[in-house]
Amino acid sequence: QTCALPIYLASGQWSVLRELGLPREVRGIAPAAASGALVLTAGHLVQCGASGAVVRTLLEASRSGIGQFLTLGSASQPGEVWISGQLGFGRLCLAPECAGRWTRQPNLPPGFHEYAAPRTGERGEIYVAATAPDARRAALLIEGRRSRVLATTQASLTSQAASLDVWPGEDETIW
Repeated sequence: QTCALPIYLASGQWSVLRELGLPREVRGIAPAAASGALVLTAGHLVQCGASGAVVRTLLEASRSGIGQFLTLGSASQPGEVWISGQLGFGRLCLAPECAGRWTRQPNLPPGFHEYAAPRTGERGEIYVAATAPDARRAALLIEGRRSRVLATTQASLTSQAASLDVWPGEDETIW
Protein backbone atom coordinates (compact mmCIF):
# COMPACT_ATOMS: atom_id res chain seq x y z
CA GLN A 1 0.00 0.00 0.00
CA THR A 2 1.19 3.52 -0.68
CA CYS A 3 0.35 6.92 0.76
CA ALA A 4 -1.50 9.65 -1.05
CA LEU A 5 1.51 11.92 -1.46
CA PRO A 6 2.34 14.62 -2.35
CA ILE A 7 -0.37 16.58 -0.59
CA TYR A 8 -1.09 20.27 -0.83
CA LEU A 9 -3.54 22.77 0.66
CA ALA A 10 -5.77 24.72 -1.71
CA SER A 11 -8.91 26.69 -0.89
CA GLY A 12 -8.93 25.35 2.66
CA GLN A 13 -9.02 21.69 1.58
CA TRP A 14 -6.28 19.09 1.56
CA SER A 15 -5.93 17.69 -1.93
CA VAL A 16 -3.96 14.79 -3.35
CA LEU A 17 -2.00 15.14 -6.56
CA ARG A 18 -2.17 11.42 -7.29
CA GLU A 19 -4.38 8.66 -5.94
CA LEU A 20 -2.13 5.96 -4.49
CA GLY A 21 -4.25 3.81 -2.24
CA LEU A 22 -5.61 6.03 0.53
CA PRO A 23 -8.92 7.90 0.43
CA ARG A 24 -8.70 11.30 -1.25
CA GLU A 25 -9.87 13.13 1.83
CA VAL A 26 -6.78 13.69 3.93
CA ARG A 27 -7.72 15.35 7.21
CA GLY A 28 -4.26 16.03 8.56
CA ILE A 29 -0.57 15.59 7.91
CA ALA A 30 2.39 15.96 10.24
CA PRO A 31 6.10 15.23 10.05
CA ALA A 32 7.15 11.75 11.15
CA ALA A 33 10.04 11.36 13.60
CA ALA A 34 12.73 10.46 11.06
CA SER A 35 11.55 11.13 7.51
CA GLY A 36 8.23 10.95 5.80
CA ALA A 37 4.88 11.89 7.27
CA LEU A 38 1.92 10.92 9.39
CA VAL A 39 -1.26 11.04 7.28
CA LEU A 40 -4.73 11.16 8.86
CA THR A 41 -7.86 10.17 6.95
CA ALA A 42 -11.35 9.71 8.38
CA GLY A 43 -10.57 6.04 9.04
CA HIS A 44 -6.82 5.70 9.60
CA LEU A 45 -3.60 7.26 10.82
CA VAL A 46 -0.70 5.89 8.79
CA GLN A 47 3.02 6.51 8.77
CA CYS A 48 4.46 7.04 5.30
CA GLY A 49 8.09 6.83 4.32
CA ALA A 50 9.87 9.47 2.28
CA SER A 51 9.20 7.40 -0.86
CA GLY A 52 5.44 7.54 -0.28
CA ALA A 53 5.15 3.91 0.80
CA VAL A 54 2.97 3.16 3.82
CA VAL A 55 5.33 2.02 6.55
CA ARG A 56 2.50 1.02 8.89
CA THR A 57 -1.00 1.77 10.07
CA LEU A 58 -0.72 3.37 13.51
CA LEU A 59 -4.40 3.66 14.48
CA GLU A 60 -7.78 2.82 12.99
CA ALA A 61 -10.80 5.02 13.74
CA SER A 62 -12.96 1.93 14.23
CA ARG A 63 -10.76 0.89 17.19
CA SER A 64 -10.12 4.34 18.66
CA GLY A 65 -13.43 4.95 20.43
CA ILE A 66 -13.69 8.48 19.01
CA GLY A 67 -15.51 7.84 15.74
CA GLN A 68 -14.28 9.18 12.42
CA PHE A 69 -11.02 11.10 12.69
CA LEU A 70 -11.16 14.88 12.17
CA THR A 71 -7.84 16.54 13.11
CA LEU A 72 -4.20 15.70 13.79
CA GLY A 73 -1.85 17.88 15.83
CA SER A 74 1.24 17.88 18.01
CA ALA A 75 0.81 17.10 21.70
CA SER A 76 2.77 18.78 24.49
CA GLN A 77 4.96 15.72 25.05
CA PRO A 78 7.60 15.01 22.39
CA GLY A 79 6.71 11.95 20.36
CA GLU A 80 2.95 12.27 20.89
CA VAL A 81 0.18 13.49 18.61
CA TRP A 82 -3.40 14.54 19.33
CA ILE A 83 -6.13 12.99 17.20
CA SER A 84 -9.66 14.37 17.40
CA GLY A 85 -12.81 12.73 16.13
CA GLN A 86 -16.57 12.88 15.92
CA LEU A 87 -17.05 11.54 19.47
CA GLY A 88 -13.91 12.56 21.35
CA PHE A 89 -10.14 12.85 21.17
CA GLY A 90 -6.96 11.32 22.50
CA ARG A 91 -3.17 11.07 22.29
CA LEU A 92 -1.09 8.53 20.43
CA CYS A 93 2.48 7.98 21.57
CA LEU A 94 5.01 7.46 18.79
CA ALA A 95 8.19 7.56 20.92
CA PRO A 96 10.10 4.26 21.25
CA GLU A 97 9.36 3.92 24.99
CA CYS A 98 5.59 4.02 24.46
CA ALA A 99 5.11 3.41 20.74
CA GLY A 100 1.52 2.72 19.80
CA ARG A 101 -0.04 3.59 23.17
CA TRP A 102 -3.44 5.22 22.54
CA THR A 103 -4.96 7.24 25.38
CA ARG A 104 -8.54 8.32 24.77
CA GLN A 105 -9.56 11.41 26.77
CA PRO A 106 -12.09 10.40 29.43
CA ASN A 107 -14.70 12.57 31.16
CA LEU A 108 -15.95 14.54 28.18
CA PRO A 109 -19.13 16.58 28.62
CA PRO A 110 -22.30 14.80 27.47
CA GLY A 111 -23.78 15.71 24.10
CA PHE A 112 -20.67 17.35 22.65
CA HIS A 113 -19.21 16.06 19.37
CA GLU A 114 -16.96 17.03 16.42
CA TYR A 115 -13.92 17.73 18.58
CA ALA A 116 -11.04 19.67 17.00
CA ALA A 117 -7.48 20.76 17.76
CA PRO A 118 -6.87 19.78 21.40
CA ARG A 119 -4.00 21.59 23.12
CA THR A 120 -2.39 21.14 26.53
CA GLY A 121 -1.76 24.03 28.92
CA GLU A 122 1.13 24.48 31.35
CA ARG A 123 -0.62 22.65 34.21
CA GLY A 124 -1.84 19.76 32.05
CA GLU A 125 -5.28 21.21 31.39
CA ILE A 126 -6.71 20.63 27.92
CA TYR A 127 -8.29 23.19 25.62
CA VAL A 128 -10.41 21.89 22.74
CA ALA A 129 -13.16 23.07 20.38
CA ALA A 130 -16.31 20.98 19.93
CA THR A 131 -19.91 21.20 18.77
CA ALA A 132 -22.33 21.67 21.67
CA PRO A 133 -25.69 19.85 21.95
CA ASP A 134 -27.42 22.99 20.59
CA ALA A 135 -25.18 22.85 17.45
CA ARG A 136 -23.12 25.90 18.39
CA ARG A 137 -19.32 25.57 18.41
CA ALA A 138 -17.85 25.71 21.91
CA ALA A 139 -14.42 26.23 23.43
CA LEU A 140 -13.93 23.72 26.26
CA LEU A 141 -11.51 23.55 29.17
CA ILE A 142 -10.91 20.09 30.64
CA GLU A 143 -9.12 19.81 33.97
CA GLY A 144 -8.91 16.28 35.31
CA ARG A 145 -12.48 15.02 35.66
CA ARG A 146 -14.06 18.45 35.24
CA SER A 147 -14.92 20.24 32.03
CA ARG A 148 -16.47 23.61 31.36
CA VAL A 149 -17.52 25.70 28.42
CA LEU A 150 -15.37 28.81 28.05
CA ALA A 151 -17.21 30.36 25.09
CA THR A 152 -19.63 29.51 22.30
CA THR A 153 -20.39 30.93 18.87
CA GLN A 154 -23.43 33.20 18.68
CA ALA A 155 -25.46 31.02 16.34
CA SER A 156 -25.70 27.39 15.35
CA LEU A 157 -23.25 26.55 12.60
CA THR A 158 -22.49 23.50 10.51
CA SER A 159 -19.09 21.92 11.00
CA GLN A 160 -17.97 23.23 7.60
CA ALA A 161 -18.91 26.81 8.46
CA ALA A 162 -17.88 26.81 12.11
CA SER A 163 -14.70 28.58 13.00
CA LEU A 164 -13.74 28.46 16.64
CA ASP A 165 -10.42 27.57 18.19
CA VAL A 166 -9.00 27.78 21.69
CA TRP A 167 -5.48 27.59 23.11
CA PRO A 168 -3.55 28.57 26.24
CA GLY A 169 -1.43 31.72 26.25
CA GLU A 170 1.16 33.14 28.60
CA ASP A 171 0.34 34.16 32.15
CA GLU A 172 -2.80 31.99 32.27
CA THR A 173 -4.47 33.79 29.36
CA ILE A 174 -6.76 31.91 27.00
CA TRP A 175 -7.05 32.74 23.34
